[in-house]
Amino acid sequence: MNVRSPGLWIGVFSLLAVLGVALVDMRQTSPGPLATAHGRVPELNGRAGCAECHGGLMGGMTQACLDCHAVVADQIELGDGLHGAVEAERARLCSLCHSEHHGAEFELVNRASFAQVGAPSVEEFDHGLVGWEMAGAHLELECSECHENADLDVLPEGALRFIGLDQDCATCHEDSHQGALGRDCATCHGQESATE
Repeated sequence: MNVRSPGLWIGVFSLLAVLGVALVDMRQTSPGPLATAHGRVPELNGRAGCAECHGGLMGGMTQACLDCHAVVADQIELGDGLHGAVEAERARLCSLCHSEHHGAEFELVNRASFAQVGAPSVEEFDHGLVGWEMAGAHLELECSECHENADLDVLPEGALRFIGLDQDCATCHEDSHQGALGRDCATCHGQESATE
């Protein structure tokens, strides 16, 4: 080995530069505080918590998100619900719709989240995207009349904001037929009024 070789010295200095950048990067601090929902999880707090969400050396951020948010992972896998209605590759870019490190008061599901799926606002979300053509009297309802956590700033631990509603009419409406006519209410009833 020729110690006067320029290639050897370029290689040595390149290696030292890469190691220097890696050491600086390891001491990196959070770009900002976590939203309340993530901040209350002990494993996510502090510098060691970065790898929990960002995947560390052997993982990625998407898998870390889906490991904690199994309902979303199921939607993507089954092509069900909002996350299943979005193109799979795009649905796996969690931070595209759910940004983090903006502080405790930041809402992880917000206007930007809905804009990514073509809704100008939460109130103007097209429920047809999730397989439910909302019409008539349902259009006059506030989101929180069906999605009980829609207006909460911070969800209770384990609660869901918009995911998980059953599209069965009897979920919200009393079945005056007591199941005698089956569960397909739309055969006889529309959405124009509660008694139609």
